[in-house]
Amino acid sequence: MCVIDGGKPTSVLLPAAELAELEHLAQRAPGDARHRPRSGSGQGHPSGPDQQGPYIRYVHADGRRMTFVRDRVVVAELRSVAELDWLEDRARTARQSYMPPKQAAAFEEFLARQGPVGDGVAWIADSWRNQEPFTELVFIKGPTAEDVALAYGADAQDIADGLLLHQVEERDAREGTDDLTRVLAFGEENGWTWLSYHDFDHAFSRSLDPPPEQQITLNATMAKAIYDFSYFKDEVIGAYAVFDTRTICSRS
Repeated sequence: MCVIDGGKPTSVLLPAAELAELEHLAQRAPGDARHRPRSGSGQGHPSGPDQQGPYIRYVHADGRRMTFVRDRVVVAELRSVAELDWLEDRARTARQSYMPPKQAAAFEEFLARQGPVGDGVAWIADSWRNQEPFTELVFIKGPTAEDVALAYGADAQDIADGLLLHQVEERDAREGTDDLTRVLAFGEENGWTWLSYHDFDHAFSRSLDPPPEQQITLNATMAKAIYDFSYFKDEVIGAYAVFDTRTICSRS
């Protein structure tokens, strides 16, 4: 819940558990280039607890931050917009290197089951980290590569013509077009179909019907240094985390 003052958002009331999670992650983020915003002095506040219906409000020393308690349990906190933005930014950074123990174990188990395939699709990894040429990288086991590409929305005529990625790149350079942003590249490696594309405006499908046996999805957001990994088998998610993409791709 956002508190508006003079038409501008000034504070946010959020569940205590959510604030606790943000605080937990924020203190684990590396570096402290931007200091935590300090709340200014409030316009007076009660000297003791203030009854607010079934809740008791405790005002902090700065007169702006508040804690709400019910039956002696902290249920909500009021923080300034600036402080909450700082916490969310720090927590987002920390999440990039954090994986809960159960998810980490599932991910390690998944990697251990994958047989070595030489370089395999490892050639994609470094370019994908830099979003070159695409941000999305999907590995699917089950359907054929052509069937998967068609299900994701590839142009059937382009597939029949055997259109290659370098031909699109060369045409963009020659004619000043930007067709590469609307391309779905695909291929096969060691029983897996791989797809690579930009997902602008959800131009391509994210699912197959029926679902594949197994699927690995990688998403890169280089500007925010966020690299997501998800894996599922038989429609059950096995792991989700941000991870070193070189490790993922060299083992998949």
